[in-house]
Amino acid sequence: MAGRNKNSLLIFLFLFAAGAMLLLMISSCGKQSGASRSGLNIQYRVFNLSPDLGPVNLFINFNQVNASGNPFIFGVDHGYFYVPSTDTPYQFRMATVAGTPVLNRDDILKSGAKYTIFITGSYGNNPLYPIFTVDTAALPATGRGKLRFVDASPSATGGLDVYANDTL
Repeated sequence: MAGRNKNSLLIFLFLFAAGAMLLLMISSCGKQSGASRSGLNIQYRVFNLSPDLGPVNLFINFNQVNASGNPFIFGVDHGYFYVPSTDTPYQFRMATVAGTPVLNRDDILKSGAKYTIFITGSYGNNPLYPIFTVDTAALPATGRGKLRFVDASPSATGGLDVYANDTL
């Protein structure tokens, strides 16, 4: 009985994470904004997908990038924003008074590119696993769509099959 409840919970958590990611990706369609003031035109997107991490802030070159009082929260899409500097390190800190660092990045970003980082894993039990992607997809043809699927489930380690129209 306990094993069945555990499996049901794992399935529910996986479906919830997949649904949240799909909703976040769909809600971002069509958003555009002007170029950055610094002229770098580097766009960055953060997805906090760790349910026990809590809100985090992004610091670049030890300066907070996201607006004060607007941290990256689990399951909330903040969309792309322009990066003010390519100086490293990029550091994610807890959005608390102490500002505890939880993740450091030293990625080399190129001007005119878009990037996404998915912060996954369990902060309390396991290390965080960042998934860093370069967003190079062009817009789909009219009447078509594109979908990017990132399996970031902390408990589904056996892989995942995706079917569309009964085709694997």
